[in-house]
Amino acid sequence: KQAPILVADALLATHGQPLPQPFVEAEWLAAEEQRLGDVQILSDEWRQRLETDEAFVAADARAVVRQALSIAKAMNHNYVGTEHLLLALVADANLPVAQLLQAVGVHQTNATAEFERIIGRGATPLSVEPAIVPRVVHVLHRAYMEASQLQQLPYQSTHILLAILLEGRGMANRILHILGFISVDLREKVGGAVRQ
Repeated sequence: KQAPILVADALLATHGQPLPQPFVEAEWLAAEEQRLGDVQILSDEWRQRLETDEAFVAADARAVVRQALSIAKAMNHNYVGTEHLLLALVADANLPVAQLLQAVGVHQTNATAEFERIIGRGATPLSVEPAIVPRVVHVLHRAYMEASQLQQLPYQSTHILLAILLEGRGMANRILHILGFISVDLREKVGGAVRQ
């Protein structure tokens, strides 16, 4: 028998969605395991496509994912989360997505400072490649879907930012919120830029 899940309301309010009510633990766990399993299957396919399929992912989007991996390594993190993607999106000031973020006040310095304040650095250097977490796989899939719907394939770094904002959860959205950005407003600006 599994232990009950006990999560403080304050934690849920700041870090996630409330649990469904009435809460049936077994059903919720089964649904979460299925969702994570689906994402894990997708992640293997996505990693291969990210490395090889130029018709699927534009060069700037591939560069953002590589930069996110480099940031995770430099921070001694054994995973790549949406927060690493966010830092990668603002890292290259020549990218249109970085210019868009800078125009609304998200810069490498303030995003990195908030990232380090919340998450910090790992204590020991990594001996393995950081793993791309399921939420990032979902974000990349959503970027692909957005670009596909807009007939803009291969998807670009701007589609990744739009997907992060549409996801609405994850550490990247939390960092943006703490920096004072309302995701709905930012999503509208990014969506408008993508559709031009």
